[in-house]
Amino acid sequence: MRQIEFHNREKEIKEFMDIFNAEPSLITFVYGPINSGKTALIDHLIKQLPADYVVFYINLRGKFISNYDDFVRALFKLEREKKGYKEVLKNILERFSEAESYEYVRVIADVTYLVKGNILFVDPANSIIKPQSRLNLLAIRKILRRGEEK
Repeated sequence: MRQIEFHNREKEIKEFMDIFNAEPSLITFVYGPINSGKTALIDHLIKQLPADYVVFYINLRGKFISNYDDFVRALFKLEREKKGYKEVLKNILERFSEAESYEYVRVIADVTYLVKGNILFVDPANSIIKPQSRLNLLAIRKILRRGEEK
């Protein structure tokens, strides 16, 4: 497949930078025709951002998502790379059964794992950990309720 060079996207880059600099921070979905350069644009932007920007990116290409449950499964798909991960993750996520965030002193590796999975967001300015979005919070609570029913 022939690679096309990345060029002439200044307008889109400016639009993204305006979104990134907006208060409050926004969750941004990028969609468009297949092979229109969405991923290339995002990759380019991430490389150009200052070091203090924290980017959480999930590429849903190749994922069949036809309903809410499919979307939740795509967001919460975790690699089974460590023993006891279910219990550790459950303990972390249970903190959100009532609260929308919690304070931290030190970010442990398991939280980092959930941040990399685009599930949790670490806010270093306020020393809190919270779900990436309201949708993620609702999904966490839904998963916890399902666990209680079993």
